Amino acid sequence: MKAEKERRVALGGLAIASTLLLAMSGSATAVVSIETNATAEGFAEGFPNPGYVSTGIFAQDPQSGPPPSVLLSRVEDPEGASDSNFGDPAFAVATQNDSGAGAVQAQGLWAGGSNDYTTLSASASFQDMVTNSSGGARDYTYDFSIEAPQLKIFDFAGVSDADFQAMRATYEIVITLDGNELFTSSAELVGGSVSHVLNEAGTSLNPVFFQLGFGGEFGYDFDSYSDTLALGQFDDGESFTVGYSLLVTAGGPQFETGAQALIGDPNDLGGLPGFAGVINSTAAGPGPGPGPDPVPSAGILLMLASGMLGLGAVRRFKRGC
Repeated sequence: MKAEKERRVALGGLAIASTLLLAMSGSATAVVSIETNATAEGFAEGFPNPGYVSTGIFAQDPQSGPPPSVLLSRVEDPEGASDSNFGDPAFAVATQNDSGAGAVQAQGLWAGGSNDYTTLSASASFQDMVTNSSGGARDYTYDFSIEAPQLKIFDFAGVSDADFQAMRATYEIVITLDGNELFTSSAELVGGSVSHVLNEAGTSLNPVFFQLGFGGEFGYDFDSYSDTLALGQFDDGESFTVGYSLLVTAGGPQFETGAQALIGDPNDLGGLPGFAGVINSTAAGPGPGPGPDPVPSAGILLMLASGMLGLGAVRRFKRGC
């Protein structure tokens, strides 16, 4: 519990510091746009060859536009459950705020007794168009942190990764500069209790396998991650756009199977965001041009430092849900 509290303080501090540092800077103007979406899509078993054919999206909740402080998208699958008691609907939920913090989660258990397949997905995205208005050239960087993702599979039917009905849980994180990828990290967990595979792409977040009970519930915990990306030098009046997107999916057939994928906690964005980032800048080179941005107060610096250092010091707490 102590580690969980420290992690929430660290990530929450970085998110708050991101907002305040951006607001205090007099060297740039920013135009922010945010989006969230949650969907539930059904699939029917195809014939004559094994496989699935989409029967369409039966629930979705897209949110976008000039941002309020927070957007939230949520859908439920009434044929699925979100816990081992098979009592509550399966769900997908995404949250995103206009200061650069977001979180996504999708999970469900299905016991309908058929081979029909359901995929739940949740996504959040953030775009920040920055214009240098300092009167001189500046070097820009992007400091970001990722809360440790988790992928999990539930299998009480004996499924393998070779089965076309295999459960799937995925996550994807992408950071872009003017539409070009600067950073990616993704993973896909496929299979069941008989056998499974984990496929990764981009930056690995060092997955660690875990198994609960007698093997019907298992998955991977990933590390948290933080880094600084160089965005380049921009002259006075020049603009650039930094963005990121989060995506998770969870899917399984309707016979005692399930999946879960998450990045952060969409229900506690201030305490455990899946992603938080801040743009920083310094004057480019010597000369009579403008100096550094105004120095933040000690309290803000402490929040930013605790956010970045806390991510490196505190390992992700285990989830049992």
